[in-house]
Amino acid sequence: MTPNGKDRRRKEAVVKMQRHWSAFRAWCLDRYARSWTPRDVEGLQPDPPTAAPSAADALDAALGAAPVAKRLRMAKLTGPAAALERSLCAVTFRTVPNFDTDVVVEPDEEENDVLCRRGTGIVIDAKGGAVLTDRASVPQPLGDIEVSMGDVSRAATVTYVHPQHSLVLLRLDGYPAEDAEPFGVDAIFEDKRLEAGDEVDFVGINARGQRFASKTTVQDVRLGEFPQHSPPRWREHNLEAVYLAGDAPGTSSGVICDGEGKVHGLCTVSVSVDDNRAARTSYCVPTYALLHILEWTRGAMSTMCAAPSLGLELRAMELQRLRRLPARTRPTAEWLARLAAIGETALQVAGVEAPKCATGATASAISENDILVAIDGEVVSTAQGAQARLQEALATFQAKGKEGSATVKVTVLTKGKPRQVERELELPGSDGARRLMCWHGLVLQDTPRSVRLMTAAPSGVYISRTMLGSPAEAGGIEGDFVIAVDGAPTPTLDALLELDRREPVLSNPTPSRACGGDRRHLRLETVDLAGRHNVASLEPDAVFWPTSELVQGAQGGAWSYSEPSRGPARRAAP
Repeated sequence: MTPNGKDRRRKEAVVKMQRHWSAFRAWCLDRYARSWTPRDVEGLQPDPPTAAPSAADALDAALGAAPVAKRLRMAKLTGPAAALERSLCAVTFRTVPNFDTDVVVEPDEEENDVLCRRGTGIVIDAKGGAVLTDRASVPQPLGDIEVSMGDVSRAATVTYVHPQHSLVLLRLDGYPAEDAEPFGVDAIFEDKRLEAGDEVDFVGINARGQRFASKTTVQDVRLGEFPQHSPPRWREHNLEAVYLAGDAPGTSSGVICDGEGKVHGLCTVSVSVDDNRAARTSYCVPTYALLHILEWTRGAMSTMCAAPSLGLELRAMELQRLRRLPARTRPTAEWLARLAAIGETALQVAGVEAPKCATGATASAISENDILVAIDGEVVSTAQGAQARLQEALATFQAKGKEGSATVKVTVLTKGKPRQVERELELPGSDGARRLMCWHGLVLQDTPRSVRLMTAAPSGVYISRTMLGSPAEAGGIEGDFVIAVDGAPTPTLDALLELDRREPVLSNPTPSRACGGDRRHLRLETVDLAGRHNVASLEPDAVFWPTSELVQGAQGGAWSYSEPSRGPARRAAP
């Protein structure tokens, strides 16, 4: 009720409790000691569970027992829309700006209290509750995720985020379980090589939850080039993306398939902000890029889901340009002929991600502008072909049961001269921040991969955000990395926790600290992305800004919230 307005009627609303954003806490003032003491408030106990309809019954009720008018509208679905009726679902993602670690914020969202994304998911394991979506719909693991099919909604968490491609694997809460009913029907995927001019069907769900389908044509299939973001954010690379002729109305998230509903790719969008304007590029991730996720999800799931990588960022170069190069840098006629036999382009190294090669040589063994022409003796000219060779090499290595890391022999052309380099396969796991720490108002995380690819990151923890009204904001902390506190290096988040353990006054509120009697300042050394150093002073406030952590397990699942100085971790409330 608002007592001082014209409308004094009582109003009601529904609020979803999110204890992992911050603790439920009360502060009490001792009027005699004149000190504030924080007290954790226990969460409300949920009501005893009651018998609820199974997921299958609920879906049937939503999709098959709807009102007559709704059934008539749904009965009009034909072709691929009907085939995917129980395989496509709507995905809604929400997070708060304080914990925005990988969301590309558009200009009209900068003042929003909640960042929201909506998109389409596709069921890949109905029994296990696994749904595949894109990074435009779910940009990061930390967030509130809701998956809806018809009138049935389920909460979900992130299990795996592809480090290179816009692919995110979600797991519905309560799955997998022996007694869990299937959520929808598994979609059927087909690894078909699409070409310009091919006709495909686009099926998606718009922002209002309405499913629709439309005929479209493949405009081009090429190695995509996507812009860098500032501040650093994940971006797509090394993908033979499918581009459609014209954008689908009402949404940029969905799937492309044939007339029978066999999925050929997952559609998504890349957003970049320049001069306070947002630019969108729609594209599709072909099925070949997600086959390893399907195999891992439908298998035993006992090993880590990983896509092998050379640690290189590639771009396409036309053979005609190579033929026009000066004689001293032009590839030999033999290699030009071998490349021309399988395509019209070659792969040029646009960036080197890995610091070392398998042989122990420096990163200069493969450098920018080299031409990648073969892997283990097989000529490659596309990112898809290169990825297929890496998958084969990894499978062969694992079949032999050897210890250590798999290696491949990479042939590159440096100024036209062929060289062979032995390179260790990288197996990057799930992308995205799985651990965040709020330390005196600084939201910190381990340096993300997108930052490491953009700059030579120092040995320190990455500053994701500075909270308003915090000691960090009051101290004017600048820079992007915390590298030392009071002269002690802070290469990891654990190093900061150890600092708190050594200095109890920094983490334990006491009456003297609350009254301002025993003050203590910290000397923070920071570095920005350009390498500039900065030193600032920070006064801790453990009463209102205690050190806290948000952690998600390696296999996904619920997030846990903890304050190391006040007790064990707590799982986020549903």
